Amino acid sequence: MASKLNRESRIERVREESEKLGLACLLVSKRENVFYLSGFSGSSATLFISPQRLLLLTDGRYRLQAKAEAKDWEVEIYEGELPKRMASLLPQGKIGIEASINLSFFNKIKEGLPPGCSLEPVDGLVEKGRAKKDNSEIAAIKESLACTKEALAQTRKLIKPGMTERRIQAELEYRMKLSGADRPAFDTICASGENSSMPHASITDRKLESADIVLLDFGAEKNGYASDITRTFLLEGADERKVKILEAVKGALVTAFEFLKVERKAEEIDKKVRSYFEERGLREYFTHSLGHGVGLEVHEKPTLSPNSKDVLEPGMVFTLEPGIYIEGWGGVRLEEM
Repeated sequence: MASKLNRESRIERVREESEKLGLACLLVSKRENVFYLSGFSGSSATLFISPQRLLLLTDGRYRLQAKAEAKDWEVEIYEGELPKRMASLLPQGKIGIEASINLSFFNKIKEGLPPGCSLEPVDGLVEKGRAKKDNSEIAAIKESLACTKEALAQTRKLIKPGMTERRIQAELEYRMKLSGADRPAFDTICASGENSSMPHASITDRKLESADIVLLDFGAEKNGYASDITRTFLLEGADERKVKILEAVKGALVTAFEFLKVERKAEEIDKKVRSYFEERGLREYFTHSLGHGVGLEVHEKPTLSPNSKDVLEPGMVFTLEPGIYIEGWGGVRLEEM
């Protein structure tokens, strides 16, 4: 887990960014950001970050947990209406509040603001720092990924005609937990046959058939950090077209890896893979972004897409996941972190 020094540097960066925006205080309530800055892992908390104060406000359920996990923070347990208590704690000046907050809740805080105080939504201030992982975060992600890969190794032995998508999904999630995961990082996808033509297919009771495509997209969460991989298998008897499409997607993944470079624009890597598919007459079947950042959330910065403004920097952790999806036939995706 993050050291005290790591958390101090994160807070210092947030304070510097807040100062640039002229904020007297920043309110942080997004769960992943609260954990990133304070170490508190409960489901309900708001951080007050100002030049003079670090306050964690939570409810009575987390009295002991907050004090144990957020050792360097002043902890207050509120009673009564949360928006009113939040408003009463604010200093005079411009107050930054995460733009992801519920609009109704925002308005309730605003109603109780003391004189000389104003609220301003702030977007991505903490997330900007989260895009670059420190060594403790990378170690945590590797642990999560190890749980994922162990579950895959065990489940793969069981995949055969007659098994249902739902059974395979359950096996993966069960075995991730046996391997040490706290929970699945997202809803596990098992898509077979024509169902694999949908990038985010819902789980069904379809039974695998011989020569089927079987697409698995899954990941674990451990100690707050996520992993995300996709594998596509061809069952015995698969025809030449399925083999060729799988090989083409493998080639796209290799192309992306070879083109990775620090300070390269993320959109350029996405473009490289689209050009690869264009040369093989498959461009129209690649229908989503090439990849996304993974950390405390399964989808975070950077984004590798045609419209991305992100630039790759040391410490960024992200996926590469080229895929081909053909309606009425099936789909192939491979995803590595």
